[in-house]
Amino acid sequence: MLAGFAIVLISTVVGFGIALLLWRKNRYRASVYGMLFSLSLASVWMLYFATLNSLRGEMIAGETAPGREIGLALLFAVYLDYLIAYLLVRNAGLTLPRAASWENNIGKITLFFSLVSVGLYPRLLGVYAILYLVIGVWLLKNREEYIRNVTNAERLDLGWVKGFLRKYGIEVEEVCGVKDCFTALLTGRRLFIGERLLDFEPDETKVMVLEAAYVESRGIAVRQLILGLIVFLISGMVVADIDDWNLKLAGAAFLTLLSWGVDLAYIIQVRTATDQFVAGELGKETLQRTLKKVTELAKKNKERDEFTTLTDVEKRMKKV
Repeated sequence: MLAGFAIVLISTVVGFGIALLLWRKNRYRASVYGMLFSLSLASVWMLYFATLNSLRGEMIAGETAPGREIGLALLFAVYLDYLIAYLLVRNAGLTLPRAASWENNIGKITLFFSLVSVGLYPRLLGVYAILYLVIGVWLLKNREEYIRNVTNAERLDLGWVKGFLRKYGIEVEEVCGVKDCFTALLTGRRLFIGERLLDFEPDETKVMVLEAAYVESRGIAVRQLILGLIVFLISGMVVADIDDWNLKLAGAAFLTLLSWGVDLAYIIQVRTATDQFVAGELGKETLQRTLKKVTELAKKNKERDEFTTLTDVEKRMKKV
C-alpha cells in the first residue's frame, strides 16, 4: 500500500515539474498538463511496471489486493493533483472563459482517472460520489471567492449595473472587474464583468450582463452538479462491470468523451434559452451585434479566450 502512495508522490513531482519547465509563464497550461502528466505517469507505473501489480498489466479483478491498492492510490492521486492544479492557477489572473476552460479540462481529467480507479476497485464508487458532492457543494458556496482568486478581479463602482439587474429582481452587492476579458459572470450576489466589456456600447454591455444574470437565476450551476453526479455514477457502474482490463481503460476513455458530449449538449440548450430571453428583453439585433463583436475579439485573442471562439453566431441566432 505504501508503495502505491510513494509512486503517486514521485509521479506528482515529476509530472508537475515537467509541466512547469515547459510552461513556466503559462500557469493555466502548467496546471492542466501537470495534472494530466502526473496521473498518467502514476497509472502507467502502477499498472504495468511496479512490483505492486503482480499481474503486470493483465486483467485485474476489482476485489483483488492489487486492484484495491492501486484504486486507493489513484483516489489519493486524483485529489492531491486537483489541489496542486488549483494552487497553480490561484492568483493566475485568468479571464472568465479561461477559468471555465480550466474547470472543464480538470473535471474531465478527474473523471477519467476516477473511472479507472473505480474499475480497479468498484467499492470506491460510493466514496467518489460522496467526495464529488461535498467538494461540489463547497465550491458552489464559495464560488465567488474562487472566481475572484483565479481571475484577480478588482472591485468596480458600477451603480448602473445594480440598478439594471434590480429590474429583473436580481440584487447585486458587488461588481468586480476582470482584466483582458469581455464576458460577464454572476455568482450569488457578486457580478464579475470583463473590463474590456465596458468599452462596448451600453446596450451591448447590458446583453452580456443580462445573459450572465439569466444563467445564475436559473440555477444552472446546481443542475450541472446533479447532472455530473448522475453521469459519473452511471459511468462508474458500467466500467466496474467490465471484466477485461483493456476494455476497462477503453470504456473509461469512451465514457469520459461521452460525458463531454452530454455537457456540450446541455450548454447548448442553456445558451439557446438564454439567447431567447435576452433577445426578447433587449432585441435580437442587439444580441446578434454583441455576439459578433465578442466573437471577433475572441478570435484576435484566442490564447486567452479560446472558449468564446467556439461561438457560431449565425447558428445561435437561427435558434432565437
